[in-house]
Amino acid sequence: MIAAVVIGSFIGADHSSGTIRNKLAVGHARAAIYFADHIVCFSAVMIILLTGYASVFAIGLPLGAAILNTAEYLLTQFLLNVLY
Repeated sequence: MIAAVVIGSFIGADHSSGTIRNKLAVGHARAAIYFADHIVCFSAVMIILLTGYASVFAIGLPLGAAILNTAEYLLTQFLLNVLY
């Protein structure tokens, strides 16, 4: 949910302020502009995801929570979240 809001705000601001038109006027290709937006959005989602995992571990482990899954399972879940 947070990622949808962040990405929507970023892309919406990019379109409403006319920066895409300015980037096209300067000579950038439309594909390059969209690819750059995609990289920025992916980076923002990764930061949100890693912050979420870090906060769960930072709060849960001092309160006595135990990690019951293997590292392979946790890595698989992380990669599935990235793909999602």
